[in-house]
Amino acid sequence: MGHALFKYRNLRIDIEANGETLRLKTRAISIANNPLSNQGSLLPSRDTLDSGQLAIYVTKETTLWSMPRLYSRLMLGNWQHDPELLVIHTPEAVLRLPRRRSLKVMTDGELQTYRTPLRYSLSPRQLKVLRPFSDVQEDMGGT
Repeated sequence: MGHALFKYRNLRIDIEANGETLRLKTRAISIANNPLSNQGSLLPSRDTLDSGQLAIYVTKETTLWSMPRLYSRLMLGNWQHDPELLVIHTPEAVLRLPRRRSLKVMTDGELQTYRTPLRYSLSPRQLKVLRPFSDVQEDMGGT
């Protein structure tokens, strides 16, 4: 188990968000459209889908026990209070890697290589969604 947790080396990264630049060293970063809820679950959920915020989750340090502890807190629902997890809410962010020109990134389950810097932003209400007519009537005050 320990070998799998430390297969990836620490990555030096600069994150520009909310008018600040954070210089970090991490093994794992996750970026989500809209912050994840604090509920314990195997599948993360969101309290809202239209917050207009990206949520960036960065592990600050990884000791032998920090990642298993974070996974257990994920299941219990108190993972966002882990002292070794940095949580950033922002409408846009730029990730720069001082020593690398590209980075392998998992996007929707697909591993791809992207050139850096990586730029993330949201475009609120850009996705057209089909829904049952009965839901539309309820939203309009009808029956």
